[in-house]
Amino acid sequence: MPLGDCAVYVEFSKTLDLEVNSAVQRLATIVHGRALPWVRDVVPALGGLAIHFDPDHPSLTGDALTAALNMVSECLKEGLPKADDVVRTVEVPVCYEVEFAPDLAEVAAASKVTPEEAAQLHAGSDYRVLMIGFAPGHAYMGGLSAKLAVPRRATPRAIVPAGSVAVANDQTVVYPYEISGGWAIGDREPYSEDQDEIHARAIYSILENEIVPMYYEGRDEGVPAEWIRRVKQSLMQLSPLFNSQRMVSEYMTQLYEPAHQACLDISRDSFEPARSRAHWNEQVEKVWDNVSFLEVGAGPDVSVLTGRPIPMRAVVNLAGLSPRDVRVEAVIGRVGVNGNLEETQVMSLPSVEQQGDAFVFLKEFVPHQTGRLGYSLRISPNHYDDPLTRPCHALLKWSTE
Repeated sequence: MPLGDCAVYVEFSKTLDLEVNSAVQRLATIVHGRALPWVRDVVPALGGLAIHFDPDHPSLTGDALTAALNMVSECLKEGLPKADDVVRTVEVPVCYEVEFAPDLAEVAAASKVTPEEAAQLHAGSDYRVLMIGFAPGHAYMGGLSAKLAVPRRATPRAIVPAGSVAVANDQTVVYPYEISGGWAIGDREPYSEDQDEIHARAIYSILENEIVPMYYEGRDEGVPAEWIRRVKQSLMQLSPLFNSQRMVSEYMTQLYEPAHQACLDISRDSFEPARSRAHWNEQVEKVWDNVSFLEVGAGPDVSVLTGRPIPMRAVVNLAGLSPRDVRVEAVIGRVGVNGNLEETQVMSLPSVEQQGDAFVFLKEFVPHQTGRLGYSLRISPNHYDDPLTRPCHALLKWSTE
């Protein structure tokens, strides 16, 4: 059956049948191995095979739907390879501790087993990838114990951490990166320091096995058609976002017009705002040496989980200044192998309580990636209501000083 204008779907079963699915996987191997120039991609599904094609390719003669069906028929007549010849075994390390398995107890209760038994049932099975879907690299796997066949969550999670292993119905999945999901999270791969290297190898693998060959393919015969097609597609999609008109417009709206308005504001009432700001600067500088951090909340001492709030807290002696005179910020980042913060971001902490002459600044930070997280706190005079005239060398103190 047609699947849009540039693909066809050959269906063998409307329901999940493991034997049919195995045959589809082996058929996909044969079709892909033919390397027909008009076939762009071969995508096996649970009960069928999708073949994406280039309708304008010169080697595609006649109707694309008929050509695809004829090719599938020829492959089936030739015979499918053995299942063991097209599979590759991958071992995925997982952990089932409560910290990493927020839904394990719920899954165990629904399955009428203990959490330990549920973990043993899940870890004791061999799984086979049935299809890749929902998101790139998101594998649906069959082989889950019937006892653990629980329904999807009624309310999907907005963010599921990368590496999470989840179950629903009679399948299990491994989330390749942080995305939303409604499957019960039973366990997860533990964070390791070599994850960045693993991700880098995956990127280089795509470059080596897909991008670079595509760039050189067909150059002896002329222009690499697939590479040019992707270049045109990129130009079509990216040009509206990167052009001189957008650049000039952003300069006007984000720099020139705000600077002009700031000039009008500061010159109001014979430059009274400027004199007021100068007086404020003088008062802050007089007491700044006495401003200090009295107490700082402890940072996370273990790897953090995506979506789990972390409180950022500081008690500060403002030396007579008010909370609106200062800005307390948390500089948050991933702890690198050398102990330094990497990929940092800044979050402002509001004042929530006064304790004598001191003030408590507090806010929760929700991480969007797993791993080792660290942070440091800093305080500076609050020039942020007028960022265009903020001093380049503004006063600043760190909690570690």
